[in-house]
Amino acid sequence: MLRPADFKAPLGDKLDVVILADDARLPIEGTASSPSTLREPQGRPESDGAATGAGQVGRGGGRGAIRPEYADRLSAADLASLEQFIRGGGTLVCLNTASNFAIQQFKLPVKNIVAGLPSDDFFLHGTIVGVTIDQHSEIMLAAIFADNSPVFETLAGFKGRVLAKYQDSGSPLLSGYLIGEKYMNGKAAALDVDLDAGHVVLLGFRPEWRGQPFGTFKVLFNAAISAVAGRAVP
Repeated sequence: MLRPADFKAPLGDKLDVVILADDARLPIEGTASSPSTLREPQGRPESDGAATGAGQVGRGGGRGAIRPEYADRLSAADLASLEQFIRGGGTLVCLNTASNFAIQQFKLPVKNIVAGLPSDDFFLHGTIVGVTIDQHSEIMLAAIFADNSPVFETLAGFKGRVLAKYQDSGSPLLSGYLIGEKYMNGKAAALDVDLDAGHVVLLGFRPEWRGQPFGTFKVLFNAAISAVAGRAVP
């Protein structure tokens, strides 16, 4: 688990891959929490204050006190350190909605085309959908578990590879409930985005979701392991 203090030294000296989880919080100075690898303990209230851990019982204080290990926040310099790590040859793997953070933070030529759509127009929660995979990829499988997941469109200047995409027409639904398949048709479910010498793997689904891991955990492990070998996609 990475903590803000870890960003003070070059990440490339000790890491090859950073994984941003879907359901965690990134404590950035001057902002509310966002998806990242920095989790609150399970069973504790989510942060509602200026730092991850607010609302928890800390030493010497009542509810609302911040535990010391959650008090630090990432500065602009820390985020620049993360970007330098990637551009220098590191790999960032983003699970599900964490992809939105990477797209915005690093100005990737990628758009989440379902962002902001009302649920009457687009609804994709707890749904298993089929995808067409890049046959040269060591990462992907043909069925994924989507839950409030992004749908990617590559923009001008995109360099990298589409790891998985939704079918060009019809519904990709395999199990569950889906509204608005037209927004998914022909769009990407997973991308490997070049960022100078490194790259960002955007997995627009939840490979770690309970009940699905035996079918999809390999996607996460493959993304990390093959990145260490040189590239997420050969």
